[in-house]
Amino acid sequence: MRIWFQSTVEIDSYHAYRQALLTHFSATAPGVEVHLAGVPGGTWAGLANSQVMNMPYAYHRILSNTLFEQLRLAEREGYDAFVLGSFTEPWLRELRSMTDMPVVSTAEAAVHLALSVSQKFGLVTMNTENEWFQRINMAARGLQDRIAGYYVVRPEATELEINRIFEDARGYIDRFTAVARQAIADGADAIIPSEGLVATVMAVNGLRSIDDVPVVDPIAGSVLMAEMLAKMHRATGLMPGRRWHYVKTPAHIMDHMDRMRQG
Repeated sequence: MRIWFQSTVEIDSYHAYRQALLTHFSATAPGVEVHLAGVPGGTWAGLANSQVMNMPYAYHRILSNTLFEQLRLAEREGYDAFVLGSFTEPWLRELRSMTDMPVVSTAEAAVHLALSVSQKFGLVTMNTENEWFQRINMAARGLQDRIAGYYVVRPEATELEINRIFEDARGYIDRFTAVARQAIADGADAIIPSEGLVATVMAVNGLRSIDDVPVVDPIAGSVLMAEMLAKMHRATGLMPGRRWHYVKTPAHIMDHMDRMRQG
């Protein structure tokens, strides 16, 4: 089983996050080969993702070619599933329309898990930019009645700042826990650390529950869901519905687009 995990950070410069992810993959998905990829160095012009994500054209234009080409590379190299490791879920619909290989979103996987263990869950993230994206994405799924609320750990942080927290995460975990307790008071019976770096900080530091409320692990959850969907694809042929939302681009159109891009 080979799974491609696609982050949207410049992973080669996020040394602490990269090592934490690799360690967590090994611990939670033994026997699965997980290839961790990021975006090329310089993609974000020296900024963090969340400093660009509120600019719709820039965010999607910057990510589009990288994500599409990484998926095609994963498919050519024979991977069994592709994980979109971003809670903003950029181009998720388009990626699923490109391939029969399962494409799993960390955000969607976390929500499926939370719905399996709670009536209502809370999403706790690192800044208001991520919070806004998650409100939009969850509303699109019609989940308002299952969400206790959206919460931001203060002071807010960027991805670059969270990367440095891995060295000593105790203070951040304490602040995360305090915010999660507010979500619990508002009716949440599960907590989702709703951003990749935040989720990884909680997972590798063993934060699995707060006051008898489970803390969902989106990283392990997305990899294990990808493994399950890959097995379902092999065994039963399960793939995205092609009639409406995920209509697949035929090979001759893909070839045509490649020729156009090459000039």
